[in-house]
Amino acid sequence: MVDAEKRLLANALLDESNQRFVLLSDSCIPLFDFTTIYDYLTGTNLSFIGSFDDPRKSGRGRYNPKMYPQINVTHWRKGSQWFSTTRELALHILADTFYYKIFDQHCKPPCYMDEHYIPTLVHMFHGEMSANRTLTWVDWSRVGPHPGRFIWPDITDDFLNRIRFTEECAYYGRDGENTTTSKCFLFARKFTEDTLEPLLRIYPLVLGSGRNHGLQGLASAILKLWERCVIAKIAIKWGALNTNNEEMADELKARVLILRNKYLIILFRGKDFLSDEVADLVDDRERLLRRYQHFEETKRESDIEISEVVADGEQLEETSKTGTLLEFQELQRKFGEMEVRNMESEAEKAKLEKELKSQEHKRSILKSKIEKTTTELLKLNSLWKPSARDDDIEILTNEERECLRRIGLKLNSSLVLGRRGVFDGVMEGLHQHWKHREVAKVITMQKLFSRVVYTAKSLEAESNGVLISIEKLKEGHAILMYRGRNYKRPSSKLMAQNLLTKRKALQRSVLMQRLGSLKFFAYQRERAIEDLKLSLVKLQGSASELC
Repeated sequence: MVDAEKRLLANALLDESNQRFVLLSDSCIPLFDFTTIYDYLTGTNLSFIGSFDDPRKSGRGRYNPKMYPQINVTHWRKGSQWFSTTRELALHILADTFYYKIFDQHCKPPCYMDEHYIPTLVHMFHGEMSANRTLTWVDWSRVGPHPGRFIWPDITDDFLNRIRFTEECAYYGRDGENTTTSKCFLFARKFTEDTLEPLLRIYPLVLGSGRNHGLQGLASAILKLWERCVIAKIAIKWGALNTNNEEMADELKARVLILRNKYLIILFRGKDFLSDEVADLVDDRERLLRRYQHFEETKRESDIEISEVVADGEQLEETSKTGTLLEFQELQRKFGEMEVRNMESEAEKAKLEKELKSQEHKRSILKSKIEKTTTELLKLNSLWKPSARDDDIEILTNEERECLRRIGLKLNSSLVLGRRGVFDGVMEGLHQHWKHREVAKVITMQKLFSRVVYTAKSLEAESNGVLISIEKLKEGHAILMYRGRNYKRPSSKLMAQNLLTKRKALQRSVLMQRLGSLKFFAYQRERAIEDLKLSLVKLQGSASELC
């Protein structure tokens, strides 16, 4: 591995224009665009080589005492084999043959030369030329000798941004200034081949490629085209990235967006568009006008009369501002700002009133849906007539209850109670369990313990059985039901006639969930309406103070 690294550096050094050298693997990806990476590497005189003292078996444990005295154990360092180096440091690495031979002779597995040779060499002789950190991010959070691998489902924009701005580190510029930056890693590994497709899809959104910042690229071409004609038409290449989202349309919408579809973007330059040459002429004309105004104001102030004012028995001279440009500017500033504030207040009031009307309309729709859902739920509840609990319950001693509880907990078969709750199918299943054993175990996934108790009492009332206990298990709450000593299986015609069918029970569960969601959203609308009304009252109060 080190031989290959030296050959790559030697071949790259043949070109004198190469000043920075970055070693990456085939599973590495860039985390920033080319311009950012280039500026980051060329903006400093340091190399980026990870080198640290690892006291563990995987660090100092790999040191061979035969390297002494040329290499002491205190000099022994470990680091990533993926590095970025300057031309000067690369020449020093290639020039070394003495320490390379020592490593080649005595660094054998479990000692890996590519992880120790360059970090140790740089630490011993060229530590001031390295930032002592690597620019390649890897995930060592997973236990094992190798870092974690990332596959197609792992690739999201949030995941890439967490890697790009995961921490803060020191960055030394060419002038020696030490700054703190959140860009600590420029590359990341290990990414499998199947991540190529999602990376190509996400990269334009994360790195900003394909967009127009600072009127460059496509935006500058549009400006040049607007100098000759009033409309610019952009043809979108089939399959081009970042052309099917609203963000690109907003960035290109400098004036008026006439048409945008998957084939074309047509922009109108607007009636007030000025080319660069015309804009320069307008600026020159405004500067000339200000110069003339300054000259006239100076002449007017020199010819204006001086009034005498008596204050505290002393006679003062005061220059009148009447008819001067200064008086005009003061009046314009005073009443202009008031007019602007009134216009802003009116615009904000209209915006709040429109939003309030929209929220009230949404609230009315939610109320109508709540009334409709409540009516349907009442119809279903009228079909369900729960049985009353029998007062003549079979009496069990504490020893009998404990024995039945243990029997129920040991049962492998159970009856799972779903979102439908207690309906006729549940009772049939319960009696089917009682056909073969005295105790039946019913599993419910309800979170609230009060709802679990209500379900247990419903089962007891409908089945005429005896509730033994309610136990908290890993898969949920277990309701243990005892059939009784004098149990007789009822006929299918008489079984659970007062309960809902499976279909009706599902409809009831859906309606209850819908009613809860609608009430929650209606509460949110009420809060939003109250906040908007409060904002309107405050705005009207501030407007009255201005008047």
